[in-house]
Amino acid sequence: MQMEVGGVRVQVIELTQRHVYADVIEGVPNAQINRDIVERTVQRTNGPTHLVTPAQRRVSTDPKSDKQSLPPIACSARVRGPAEDADAEHAEAWIVWFQDAVSTTVSPEAAKALQTVRWHDIATDEYW
Repeated sequence: MQMEVGGVRVQVIELTQRHVYADVIEGVPNAQINRDIVERTVQRTNGPTHLVTPAQRRVSTDPKSDKQSLPPIACSARVRGPAEDADAEHAEAWIVWFQDAVSTTVSPEAAKALQTVRWHDIATDEYW
C-alpha cells in the first residue's frame, strides 16, 4: 500500500486499524473521551507521530451538549519514503488518522490533509 504526503509517494510498511469505541464500556462519546482516544492512539505508535486531526460529529442536537463522535476507525501507519540526507538509507514516519471504515486505502479527508504536510517535516532519516 502506498500513500502521498505532501506530494511524496511513501510506502506503508505497517498499518493498524481499530474501532475507536471498542474499549468504551458505557456513556456517550464526548469531547473528553474523544481526546483520550486520540491521545492513546498516538501513544501506541513507536516514534514521533503526525496526527491528522479528526473531524468530530455532533451526536446531540442540544447546542450546549458536548456529545460528539469520532469517525469509527482509528488508523496508525508506519510509512517509509525518501530520506532528506543523501547518506541515509530512507526516512520513516508514523501517521495517525481516523476514517469511517476498515480499508487498505486512506480516506479522502485524510489524503487531502496529508497533501498540506511536508514529508521531511514529519519524517526521520534512518541510517543502516
